[in-house]
Amino acid sequence: MTRKIRPYLFYDTTSSVCSTCLRVVEAKIVVKDTNVFMDKWCPAHGTQRVLISDDAEYYRLCREVYIKPPEMPERFNTKMEFGCPYDCGLCPDHMQHSCLTLVEITDNCNLRCPVCFAGSGPERQTHKPLATVLAMLDAVVANEGAPDVVQISGGEPTILCPAPLVEEWAQNWADLGYMATYSSLTCAANLLGWPALSVPAGFVDGVPVGLQLMGPPNSEPLQISLAERVVNG
Repeated sequence: MTRKIRPYLFYDTTSSVCSTCLRVVEAKIVVKDTNVFMDKWCPAHGTQRVLISDDAEYYRLCREVYIKPPEMPERFNTKMEFGCPYDCGLCPDHMQHSCLTLVEITDNCNLRCPVCFAGSGPERQTHKPLATVLAMLDAVVANEGAPDVVQISGGEPTILCPAPLVEEWAQNWADLGYMATYSSLTCAANLLGWPALSVPAGFVDGVPVGLQLMGPPNSEPLQISLAERVVNG
């Protein structure tokens, strides 16, 4: 007797959240062709399939070959009370220290990418006070001891935010031996797979302004040429 087979390979199980209501749900990790998907089911919103990798071979290497004992932070910030993901922050059940810490200095953005982990958008007009940013950076040092990389981020290159003081403090922080970078996210370009870069374009009321260049695939030479013209006048 020939049995019907499912059109994918079952790989693993995990816990996830419903994309609509954020309820914790069980999920299956499945491999179909070269893609890896997470299939999950919510009693209220039904079945959902989410792409988590378009390179199944590399995904399996990361899960099965490129592994090492987890490195712990210097301290944990929350106690284990409700379980993952509700105790996030880092709780004692967290398996890894912060390899790269993102410090968001603004909630404002002129894009509304559906996958923004910071929840930024045009409707959010607030910037983090400098005292709050400094407290966040101090918390990173307390957690990590000597952080590997800290990325001061938020918004897009066209969004004005009080970055100069933060950059100055980050430079002082870097002088102590830590690595601090200030960068803007280019989520839209990343999702499309388009090359994009940001170049400094002067100041407005003392606030640095960046010009973002974005183009179709294989337009890197043109973008680099344009960036050179902008920078060199």
